[in-house]
Amino acid sequence: MNRIVFISTGPGNPQYLLPMAHQVIAQSQVLIGRPDLLDLWEHQNKVKLTVNMNSLFHQLIEFQNKHELTAVLISGDATLFSLLNNFHFPLNIEVIPGISSFQYFCSRLKINWNTLKIINLHGNKKLSPFILALEQGYEMMVFTGGLHSATDLLKIAALVSPNRRGTLGVNLSLPEEFIQSGTVQELCSTHLSKSDLVLIYLSPGERKGIGFFEDEDYIRTNIPFSKKETRMMVCSLLELSPAMTVLEIGGGSGGITIDIARRISEGILFSLEKNQEACQLIQQNCERFRIDNVQCIHGTAPNDIPQKLFDRIFIGGSGGSLSSIIDNSSKLLKKGGILVMTALSLLHVTEGINRIKNNPFQPLSIFQQSISRIDPNDKNLMVKSLNPIFFIKAVKS
Repeated sequence: MNRIVFISTGPGNPQYLLPMAHQVIAQSQVLIGRPDLLDLWEHQNKVKLTVNMNSLFHQLIEFQNKHELTAVLISGDATLFSLLNNFHFPLNIEVIPGISSFQYFCSRLKINWNTLKIINLHGNKKLSPFILALEQGYEMMVFTGGLHSATDLLKIAALVSPNRRGTLGVNLSLPEEFIQSGTVQELCSTHLSKSDLVLIYLSPGERKGIGFFEDEDYIRTNIPFSKKETRMMVCSLLELSPAMTVLEIGGGSGGITIDIARRISEGILFSLEKNQEACQLIQQNCERFRIDNVQCIHGTAPNDIPQKLFDRIFIGGSGGSLSSIIDNSSKLLKKGGILVMTALSLLHVTEGINRIKNNPFQPLSIFQQSISRIDPNDKNLMVKSLNPIFFIKAVKS
């Protein structure tokens, strides 16, 4: 059968290609790749085509039928953040591995990369994994360029830990290679093009963990707002992990929204809120805390709930439709998924319990949280009670 081979071309210097890659390129009848990669083999007489993702599938089908060997040039290693991820169709594809700019950079820095957190922001607009990794103090390597320049990301890093050490790598392995080290604050002043593919190495930082902001840190109006202790309990009951898809019904001011989103940095939170002013407030708080994995939906439940499967569902408000919301949540929650709801009145607790029992959930957890706060600056250390909150937790069976 005719062959299609995806070739890892390394960081751009032909010296870093495997001998097998050179051999396949020489034997191929067609070369497909970026213009700069094709230029490396301009002396070879064969069909050369630049990558066009809209037509590449049809081109490969055509070439597989007409030519014995078609080679597709992939920058770096084909298995690391490459267009190989876009190919989910039945073609007989082979892959030749290679080194990436990331591996090359690690060798230049003389560091072991098996514990590095690798974050790709090259053409990727989602900043949440990067911000979480900063707060967690991970040692990391960041691919930048395009939507987020290295300078933009360094400025964000400087807000979290300005004295953290880092190193920039540009045009790695090429004659114009540029490597510079310093604190992230110092590196912010480095002149870089927004379109440059830049690698940023960040040394380990302080392990801060994912904490909870204070109530006064949020932008607030007269719209209901969940206290810090309630937000802590909700996140604990939901048992969140980074790549989850979560639905929040009744986002309010965005307090719980923010705390859920920070704990699913690689996932997405759909926050459904019927109050337009509240939706704007949620968006303002997301901007304040640099949260970009929240999709706020202005609408009512259950009619406007996104019709997709969720790992977790939190019901913070029901607008008088609690029973139908629970019925819909039962259908959209994955097997083993967790439903958590809060309530202020026994009436809503009773309605919630009865409706959950009519749906395929395992035994419930039901309890009340009563919190009292003491201001350490108050000379009398007066105890001030917060409104009691009821919690219901159920697991989809």
